[in-house]
Amino acid sequence: MDNRELTLTQVDKLTAKFSGLKQFLDAVKARMDALSFEPTDPLYLRVCDARDAARVLLDELARVRQQNIPRLTEPSKFENYPTDPELLRRVDETMAGLKQRRRRR
Repeated sequence: MDNRELTLTQVDKLTAKFSGLKQFLDAVKARMDALSFEPTDPLYLRVCDARDAARVLLDELARVRQQNIPRLTEPSKFENYPTDPELLRRVDETMAGLKQRRRRR
């Protein structure tokens, strides 16, 4: 995935998801340790591998966020916003009418 295609919100959401996943895997590993799983047990190894993968992904997301903040921008909320003065005037009138109706209630 091209870093320039990510928004800050997307990076933050991915970070939160992988952080939650890593916390879950940490808890699973701690429970497995408490139950005296052998370090060579296939399930134990898979949990450790998944934890390492989540950590690597979190590190990569942190690097992407840190190094590319100038390129990671929120999409404009006003993209394609109308600039026609007549249309804007009508929108303003409609909004004013809606506010007046709310006040009457």
